[in-house]
Amino acid sequence: MKQTDWKIRLRNVRRVLVQVMVMNILVALAKLVVGLLTNTLSMVADGVHSLLDSLSNVVGLVGVTAGARPPDSNHPYGHHKIETLTSLVIGAVVIYTAIEIIQESVARLIHQQHPHITFLNIVVMIVTMVINVFVTAYERRAARRYNSDILHADSLQTQSDIFVSGGVLLALALAWSGATIFDPIAALAVTAAIFYSAWLIFKRATRVLTDETDIEPEQIESAALGVEGVLSVEKIRSRGTEKRRSVDLHIRVDPEITLRKAHEITHDVQRAVEESTGATDVIIHTEPQTSEPAEPLGQKTR
Repeated sequence: MKQTDWKIRLRNVRRVLVQVMVMNILVALAKLVVGLLTNTLSMVADGVHSLLDSLSNVVGLVGVTAGARPPDSNHPYGHHKIETLTSLVIGAVVIYTAIEIIQESVARLIHQQHPHITFLNIVVMIVTMVINVFVTAYERRAARRYNSDILHADSLQTQSDIFVSGGVLLALALAWSGATIFDPIAALAVTAAIFYSAWLIFKRATRVLTDETDIEPEQIESAALGVEGVLSVEKIRSRGTEKRRSVDLHIRVDPEITLRKAHEITHDVQRAVEESTGATDVIIHTEPQTSEPAEPLGQKTR
């Protein structure tokens, strides 16, 4: 990706994160103010959870800024994995939030706290849930548009806030009718959804950080074999994300052709693989065809 493209992407991702952060702060303040005025602890806890969303936005801004820095002598492959590492921090925030909800729910069950619910509590919870649904959809679209791990992870964090708010809203409705015990029970139930969101974040980040195969070897082989002069393909490897994929492979050519011709074939294979897979970094090792059997696809170079 060209440097100008990286700058445009960085500016767009930053803009989305700032917009989402402002919305999260407004949602958090609404829950906290009404929760404190009505002494509704579940609503206060949900407001704190929304503040954690804002914290994740700040972490995201730091991560995406560092991740977009160009390659240098110490990081010749660039800094893009910093963005993925930052998504792990967001995952940790999600888990922390779930643990806080569990602790608060257990305390309510033990001490049997009775919140004072008003119609204002219900209205604020519904409005903030609608806002979070909009923010989640907006952030997911932006994540796909800009191929951003950080926006994808943050959208999952915002989604977890919807589940939490839904549980709190249900608890408030039941508590309003007199069944206050459902307040902590509902809060415990929604922690399952929060832990699921955290699992998705860690799964996505771990796949990138452990260099899990990103492209099927057969797709790369097909693209390479489509180039005239390529007799066989082997030792295919791939890694990365949709916005920054790396591929390396070995191709075999006729041992009688000239070095110039082999060089031309190699460049043609590079273009073919880039067009077929969207890879941004393709490394090809060209060897003469021999009578030895080709090694299996995906085998590591010895």
